[in-house]
Amino acid sequence: MKVNTILSRNVIIALIQRRRKIKKRFREYWVHPILSDRLVAGKFYTMHSKLLDYPRKFFAFYRMSITSFNELVNLIGPAIVKEDTNLRLSIPVEERLSVTIRYLATGASFNTLSFDYLMGASTIRDITKTTCEQIWNVLQPLYMPIKQEGDWIKIADEFYSRTNFPNIIGAIDGKHIRMIQPEHSETLYSCPMDNLTINENNRGRNNMNNVRQYMSSYFISPGGAIPCQYNKV
Repeated sequence: MKVNTILSRNVIIALIQRRRKIKKRFREYWVHPILSDRLVAGKFYTMHSKLLDYPRKFFAFYRMSITSFNELVNLIGPAIVKEDTNLRLSIPVEERLSVTIRYLATGASFNTLSFDYLMGASTIRDITKTTCEQIWNVLQPLYMPIKQEGDWIKIADEFYSRTNFPNIIGAIDGKHIRMIQPEHSETLYSCPMDNLTINENNRGRNNMNNVRQYMSSYFISPGGAIPCQYNKV
């Protein structure tokens, strides 16, 4: 019993010492020498100002126009701006947004962006997380407000006037993507339109009208109508 206790104590001490060494190693630099030239050699400082003179290159780099970028700066800037301290200068709003947009546009890892922008990977992660949260918080009420029943009915009416499909609020694509039916879902994931086929060799107006008529008949039937809009069928 005493032997086990001594072994357990030694293991705990060894783990504590190991963690202290790792923690000390991680704090070897306040700012790693490789990252110390951010204000001179970081991608934001070497590329951003140049890209402003070439709108097409700016769009290729950020996947958005200069106008859109500046609008985002104005909208979310107050929410992500940081103050300078006695120890370090804060990262400007434009640079924070640049990091985030590049992450969203390219899908690059935090480590990759760390070497591009000469920031720590953890800093890149924190900036991206905070900026994305504020983009959603600021833009969602403006461009994706929660719609009420009347809004959906209006959208369905507009869709019907343009396509002759009733009870539809939007369309993603014309393909039927098959999926594996989850267990115990019974007929929840079945598609009663599996018998609908389109002749690929006949894409004329008559063929499309036939498809439209079939779809229209389906969506005004009890099986295809949206329950909350039965009163509009």
